[in-house]
Amino acid sequence: MRGGRKTKKYTVIFSFITLVLTLLYFVNSKSRVVLPLSQPKYHGISGGYSDSVSTGKTKEGRENAITRGAVKQCNDAVTWTSRDKPIVGLLGAPGSGLLWLRVIIEQLTGAYSGSVYHDFPVEFKGEGHKQKVLTVMSYNAHELAEMQYGIILYRNAKDCVQTHYITKQYYLHNTNTSIQDFHANFNVDKWTEFAHWNINEWEEIYRLYLEERLPYLVVMYDNLLEPKKIKYEVSRIAKYLNIGVKGQLLDCISNNAYHFKFRPVLLNRKFDPYGLLSKSEQKRLPKFDKYIEKRLQDINKKPEPVIQWENEVTV
Repeated sequence: MRGGRKTKKYTVIFSFITLVLTLLYFVNSKSRVVLPLSQPKYHGISGGYSDSVSTGKTKEGRENAITRGAVKQCNDAVTWTSRDKPIVGLLGAPGSGLLWLRVIIEQLTGAYSGSVYHDFPVEFKGEGHKQKVLTVMSYNAHELAEMQYGIILYRNAKDCVQTHYITKQYYLHNTNTSIQDFHANFNVDKWTEFAHWNINEWEEIYRLYLEERLPYLVVMYDNLLEPKKIKYEVSRIAKYLNIGVKGQLLDCISNNAYHFKFRPVLLNRKFDPYGLLSKSEQKRLPKFDKYIEKRLQDINKKPEPVIQWENEVTV
């Protein structure tokens, strides 16, 4: 009899403990605070994730106009070109959107783009090539010493570094990456160390471009996000490259750029991870941005050059 009472007593105690632990779990899950760098409506590089579809008629709408895995083509005839001299660099900092702009230029010109890297041979047929391609992508002016012209894509330091961190730390070039994992695994120490070094790298990259003093065309990343400005920027690129483009193709690219591969990451404006950095770094960052942006805008105030190719285009 006593044994039966003891067993019943332990059963009640065990049930009570289980109930308490269950309640604590749910309370904790509801009150847990995460530090996301990206909203759930997230546009991953080359695929990504979005839980909404919009018409894309506004900047905000365009940022939300991506569905997972959707890829739009405006030009199905992209191929090699003999118009590869002089060398034209496609330049920017990591996280600036160069891969996306590279796709836009391929669709615009019908010619493969090259790169000094070998990271995306499947996505870009011209990867690793400097010949028979219209432009050559590089994040470092010294890696492309033979460059005579260049298209510089400018994006502010904060967005560049934050986007670079997302793609590098969470492998969001991979469309199978779980956005929930991204939210749950944000690491403050990793972020602060990464940001410290990459803010300096951002400034050094753009300074090196400016030191070259080449006949550049500067494209402002934010303009590519504006429905009324993207067509203008794409037209400027076509003129700089001395490529005749029909209005129908320009319209297609302007209306569908956010359905291309490597479309941009949508950052969370409600959370500023730079608040985790030291106050001295927080003060230094706007000075970098202001100086570099002014220098690049000064380039755009000059008459825009037009590239004179040594060979005719074959596309």
